Amino acid sequence: MSGLTVQVSARRFTIPFECPCCGAPPDSELRVPRQRGANVVPDSATGLDVPYCSRCARHAQAWDQAGVGSAAVLVLGVIAFVVISLVLAQPLFGLLALVASIPIALVVAGARRKNAKAQCSESCAGPGMALQYLGWNGTLTSIAFESLTYAARFAEQNTGAVLETPQLRKLLDAHRIARLQVPTPAAAVAVSAAPTPAEWKRKIEEARGPVARRTTLVRALDAIADVDARKQLVRAAAEREVANVGTSREDLEAAIAAVQAENVPEELQTEVVAMLEARQSSG
Repeated sequence: MSGLTVQVSARRFTIPFECPCCGAPPDSELRVPRQRGANVVPDSATGLDVPYCSRCARHAQAWDQAGVGSAAVLVLGVIAFVVISLVLAQPLFGLLALVASIPIALVVAGARRKNAKAQCSESCAGPGMALQYLGWNGTLTSIAFESLTYAARFAEQNTGAVLETPQLRKLLDAHRIARLQVPTPAAAVAVSAAPTPAEWKRKIEEARGPVARRTTLVRALDAIADVDARKQLVRAAAEREVANVGTSREDLEAAIAAVQAENVPEELQTEVVAMLEARQSSG
């Protein structure tokens, strides 16, 4: 990845609610798995839920899955080698079949990646995943971003928790200057009435995916001061979080460990854990 790695001194942090590849409003989500070999503690989250636009989600998945088809060709080559060499007692032809599968696998992978790249727009950061989740090492969470613009917005939304490096400082300064150079729209912007607690609750319940739901909850809590209304909103989000958790003790224990490791708002995390522990007690 040619972008920038940003480190945050926290398990929980804000992910900008826009596509990390092209910057468009998200209408989809992707689960980005933690990179293998990362130096992390055992209870680090296994992945990170990230907002995405549908187009970028398609080409990112197509790019990352390009190796699946080529791997299948290589497996067939190995099977052919074993069958021809051992069963048919023709080791030379078996070796030829195995060798022939290698360029075929490369062609398959190349064709799939070419197709994924063709789906990108000029604003896309790249054909593959726009970020890599490197996990939590007990002190810092590390995320590598392909898009420098998205990296800057992530850093700005997590001010105070981000470990500032000279490279990041330079990026933030350039990002701030670029924003100042953009002219302010001359037309007045209409301001609509703030959603009521009931409307926020509906938005939370109708959110598509965990990222959208958690982002909506955070925005609702920023806008609502009433204690009872805030509790109801957190509970509505928590009920969605636990809706598909199994009833066995193993399922509940795994769900509790996962939500404690995940990038979940603190109030929501507390409520979800309480719900799951209540299920354990009644089980």
